[in-house]
Amino acid sequence: TTGLDIMETLALLLKPDGLMLKNEVYFEAMSDIFEHTLQYFYFDVPVICSQSMVIGSNNIDFYRQENLTDHGIDTLLIGPLNYDEHFALYHDYAQVPDNRKKHCMRENDELEKAPLRQASSPGIIMIIEAEEASILENSSSPEIVELVSSAIKGEGYSIVSTILPEDEEDVTVIVMKEGYVVLRLWPDLNYCGYDIHLWSRFEKQGDLKKVLLSAVGSSSTSSSSFRIVAGGMFGVNTWKSDEKKRGPRRTLDCDQVETKDEGKKMSSDVMDIILEENMKFVEKDATVLVVCGVINSQPCNTLDRIKKDGNFKEIIDVWSCTTVNEFHKESAQLLYSCERDLLNEITRRVGSGKKIGAIIIDPTMPFAMGQVLVRIFTNLKSKVQLLTGNPTVIATSMNETEQWRSNMINRFRTDVIIFEPLLTADTTFEGAEGEYIDVHIIVTNDKSSDVIKMREILKSIEERTGVNASIEEILGGSIHYEDTHNPIEFLPSDYDRTSPTDQWASQEPLEFQTIFQMEVQREKTKLSKSKIKIAVEKTLASLDTHDSSSGSAIVHEFSSMGDGCLLIAVWSGSSVMVIWDGRSHVDINLTIDEEDDNYFDSFEKNFIKELPSLKTTLRDEQPRGYGRVINFRDDIGEGYEPLWA
Repeated sequence: TTGLDIMETLALLLKPDGLMLKNEVYFEAMSDIFEHTLQYFYFDVPVICSQSMVIGSNNIDFYRQENLTDHGIDTLLIGPLNYDEHFALYHDYAQVPDNRKKHCMRENDELEKAPLRQASSPGIIMIIEAEEASILENSSSPEIVELVSSAIKGEGYSIVSTILPEDEEDVTVIVMKEGYVVLRLWPDLNYCGYDIHLWSRFEKQGDLKKVLLSAVGSSSTSSSSFRIVAGGMFGVNTWKSDEKKRGPRRTLDCDQVETKDEGKKMSSDVMDIILEENMKFVEKDATVLVVCGVINSQPCNTLDRIKKDGNFKEIIDVWSCTTVNEFHKESAQLLYSCERDLLNEITRRVGSGKKIGAIIIDPTMPFAMGQVLVRIFTNLKSKVQLLTGNPTVIATSMNETEQWRSNMINRFRTDVIIFEPLLTADTTFEGAEGEYIDVHIIVTNDKSSDVIKMREILKSIEERTGVNASIEEILGGSIHYEDTHNPIEFLPSDYDRTSPTDQWASQEPLEFQTIFQMEVQREKTKLSKSKIKIAVEKTLASLDTHDSSSGSAIVHEFSSMGDGCLLIAVWSGSSVMVIWDGRSHVDINLTIDEEDDNYFDSFEKNFIKELPSLKTTLRDEQPRGYGRVINFRDDIGEGYEPLWA
């Protein structure tokens, strides 16, 4: 994943129709990755007031999706699924087809290049709790080990050795060229605990899990599992093939193009229909301001079209000042003069007792006039005096060089209207031979109805004209600050707690596990197999007690799989697996049958004492047992009920 950030890397893991959801404000980051990105907000959220969510996909158009899937999840804050009401949550949307080209398959892709030298050697530990393991009832430990070994071989893994201590028949370690599997049997409880640590052939770990569950008579529905990214082994002979199979890959087809019917040829009739449909956002009997180009220079077709409508109370037409050259030495004075004259004209035409409900901008209006228009309405006095509380602003264009029209409408969003409810949209209508019309619009009525109406308008324009409609971007306004926050508060008793309460009560921790990951902190310090083994032996000896005879445990060494080594020791109710990757990383997988933090701390301290160049960089602690155990024994307590129960 060289050259990719975490968001881009995660996006590569998606199926073609998959989607990625991220809480908080990540709209810009995700709209730079996905073809379709939607940001929505939940308000009146307990404790945190509001919560934003961003969702991205390369194939799902969230804005024009025709249905929603109800997954049957009972909710209190959000309430039941309502197709129309969910549009009120929408705040921002972007459709960027060119993003596919950034993240699709390509020649000479850096992600596909195999390195000449092995630069890293990761490993993955999978922890599996296999419950309802029916085969344990009537089978001996050797028989179960044979079933498990056969399952491992059946998946193509190469077994090197099997460690089954005579006095600890319920703990078995199967060593493979690709890693190791720890098997902990509790026949009386129909429970089996697995540790699968692989440094090669990661792609088969999921399949290996399935066959190991089947080998003891368990299944995916009666088991639980999770993974921990750990260290591996340098120098294994399959590292190049592992490198190719490891990590996300680009799977999108660069040549995949959404099939569209060839649009109808653009004409004045098409423009009339597009404007007519978008004028549905304007309230009936509204006062409409139409801004045209330079008078007597070009016709103002927008004015003519709106006059034909006949639904508006009054139509005020104003014409642009003579084109101002921004490089002219008196351009500032000319713009100011234009602004003053235009403001006086609009104020006179609007009169008293009326306000402007819509501003419609003709394609012939020049850039300088757009500057003047923004300056007039960013003035608070002019805005309050001339505009209604929910104005609509529309600008159209047929020229791809006029991005400034979109920027101008966005200035109305950020500097004039500012607050929600607000919807700013850039829409494109494409006809035959690459002809198109852009519509930039800002509406300020009701968010839910505005989103629904926008969808209906696009569909209607496509049906009436035969052109292809698409939304490039939608942006919402700033959120109102609320002095008082009085959300509906929900208590644990408001929820159905049957399932979590049953799970809490069913937990039975049997063993306790800590996985340490350590790194060499001094570059010039070199580890070796002998140093690692001596450190393990001395650490076990230092912790030897009457109840835990770790000092007499045999340390088995396996060093033929790669540059590093695997060390294994099993003793009364406990086991430890230590992997050195052959460079600077050490993994320690330690499991004991007592919940004793001091024991784990002492093991870590004494081991590092023998190898002072090491430092613990990660430490994962978890109970092992059945009942989908996730809590330690001290957390559960005898007869203790959690606060939420």
